[in-house]
Amino acid sequence: MNLKQAAYQFFLANPGQAMALWTTFTGAVYYFWSVFAQSLRTPTKDSSQAYLSFFQLVNASAGNWHRSGVPKVENSPNFEDAVEAYLQKKANATSTIAAVNKIQTDQNLPGGK
Repeated sequence: MNLKQAAYQFFLANPGQAMALWTTFTGAVYYFWSVFAQSLRTPTKDSSQAYLSFFQLVNASAGNWHRSGVPKVENSPNFEDAVEAYLQKKANATSTIAAVNKIQTDQNLPGGK
């Protein structure tokens, strides 16, 4: 009796155990495929078309529909510039708040620390 016939006979004799074994096996395969898909870096504007297609295919097959679409923010040509402008604006706002707090403290105005 070869392996294929033995598996078939096992399935006929123990359908519950065979289904549990099959469910466990396919669940483990899906889990590892999903982990692999989530470990891929999001494509950027500098990524090749081949990587973008690979990224979309792997994430779609793993059921990660929100990641399988074309990344719009990272793919924009001025993404890095926009991040730098945001960080500079945030730094300026923080320094402005610190200056206002210092003035309020020096003049004993309400709101000063």
